Amino acid sequence: MMFERGSSLQALVHHSEAAPFRRLVSALEGRATLSVATSRPLC
Repeated sequence: MMFERGSSLQALVHHSEAAPFRRLVSALEGRATLSVATSRPLC
């Protein structure tokens, strides 16, 4: 499990399209399930 905190939804979209993240997705393919969820502050 990995947690990341971004400054905005736009930043999350940018991160998910970046080359390092795409390489991670490729490396995990067939080895693990990648699931991305977003959350919001409780208060």
